[in-house]
Amino acid sequence: MVGAEIAKKLKRSPLAARTVGRQLCIRPNIEFWRNTRDRDLLDETMGALWWSYQHLDEQVRRCFSYCSIFPRRHWLDPEYLVRLWVAEGFVTSRNTGEELEAVGRGYFDELVSASFLQPVDGDKERYTIHDLLHDLVSKVAGSDCFRADNGWEGEFPQDVRHLWVENCKLDLIAHKITRLKKLRTLIISAGENDTPVEEKALLENIFTGVTTLRVLQITPWTAGTLSFPASVGRLKHLRYLSVGRHIGGTKVILPSTVVLGLYHLQLLDCPSVAFSSCEDIVKGLFGCTGMSQDSFQLIKIYIN
Repeated sequence: MVGAEIAKKLKRSPLAARTVGRQLCIRPNIEFWRNTRDRDLLDETMGALWWSYQHLDEQVRRCFSYCSIFPRRHWLDPEYLVRLWVAEGFVTSRNTGEELEAVGRGYFDELVSASFLQPVDGDKERYTIHDLLHDLVSKVAGSDCFRADNGWEGEFPQDVRHLWVENCKLDLIAHKITRLKKLRTLIISAGENDTPVEEKALLENIFTGVTTLRVLQITPWTAGTLSFPASVGRLKHLRYLSVGRHIGGTKVILPSTVVLGLYHLQLLDCPSVAFSSCEDIVKGLFGCTGMSQDSFQLIKIYIN
């Protein structure tokens, strides 16, 4: 009877029914159900989604709010998303020896079970966020996360921590990025309509001005060589460095000073290039934990 009354309040919203239903199922307590029934918050779909979000674990809420950095209906890869969470320090464990990636995957699975993340056409390797949930999480994240896309030329919130840039004139907004002193995530995704830029000069400008990054991901504008300037070594807090896949192929060049200086780097992710004899150097001096044997066969770094 109580369950039927709650369902009636949800006004036949499938998304609200799934998210609220999950929280009820893991709390089979009649008093909890009655209290839930009496909440006016459930009378509207967004209110029901907010109620469901508030009943997620704190770490899981934090990880989900981070997802507001991605554009609406963006496809999310589970392993990639967990790597970002770990690099940002959102994943914690009280059990000695427990892999943080495994804990992060547990967070991910909880979000899937609660319908906050949904598989794309049943594909277990691609997930997305419902538009209403994306609206919700964007409000929750506030100015912590920001997307600059589709020709955006405005001003960044000065306290932004996580930034996505796509389809923008980077040569015009790079100086704005350098003023973001709390920035921890920078994802530059070259869009179809982007005008190619002189990448090394652009990166030199950003690395010199922003030294707080933990996550840096760059998708090259053109095929060929992506040469990182020595100033990348200023990113002492960097934990995750990723170069996206370009259809024409990419060769990554890192100066040798970088190998010695990025003390906290956990994962070097360069799937679009090959890896050569630098494997042992990178293993020993970077202390990377996220390089699989498959990655070694795909990554190649040329040390100056």
